[in-house]
Amino acid sequence: MKQGFVSCGPEGIAIACQPGTYCSDPTTLTCTEGCLSNVNCGCGEVCTGGSCVGASVCGDEQCTGGEDASSCPADCAPNPCGNGVCDAGESFGICPEDCAPPNPCGNGVCDAGETSQSCAQDCPDLKLECYDHCDVYNFFMCFNPGGLQICYDACDAASDAMLKQFSVCAASGAVSCDPSCFDHL
Repeated sequence: MKQGFVSCGPEGIAIACQPGTYCSDPTTLTCTEGCLSNVNCGCGEVCTGGSCVGASVCGDEQCTGGEDASSCPADCAPNPCGNGVCDAGESFGICPEDCAPPNPCGNGVCDAGETSQSCAQDCPDLKLECYDHCDVYNFFMCFNPGGLQICYDACDAASDAMLKQFSVCAASGAVSCDPSCFDHL
C-alpha cells in the first residue's frame, strides 16, 4: 500500500483509509480524520498533535512540523532576526533588519543631529522663543511704540548664542520692563 494509506479491517473485506485518516474501528471498517503516527500521513507529512502536517527540513527557514528551538535552532530561534518583527530580546544593535534605531528625542538634551524641526522638546526654536519673550514684555507701557517690532527684528538678526542668552535672561523673570535683557540681543 502507498504511504499514508492504511488498511482497515480483516483481509478480503478491508478498506483503505486515506492519508490523514486512521483506522478507528477495524470491526466496523471506520476511518477517522487525524493520525496516530506518521504511518497515517501522506508523503512529506508527519503526525503532530493528531494531525498530519507538512514535514519540515531543518534549515529551510520555516519552523514547521516537529521542529522547535532545541531540535532546529536555525528555523525556530526564539527571536529570529530578519522576520520583520522586533521581537523581545532584539534591538537595533542586535537586529537592525527588524528594529528601528533608538529615538533620543525627549531626553532633555539637544543631541547631535537633532534640530528644532526633528525634536522640538529637546531643541526649541530659539527665534520662536525669542518672539515669545518679546510678546511677554509690555512694550506699549514700558517701551516706545514699535518696540515689539524692534524686538522681533533683533531676534531675527541675533546669533544662536545671543538668542540663548536673551532666553535665559527673559525666562529668569526679568520681564517687568527690564531693558537689560535686550543687551543680549
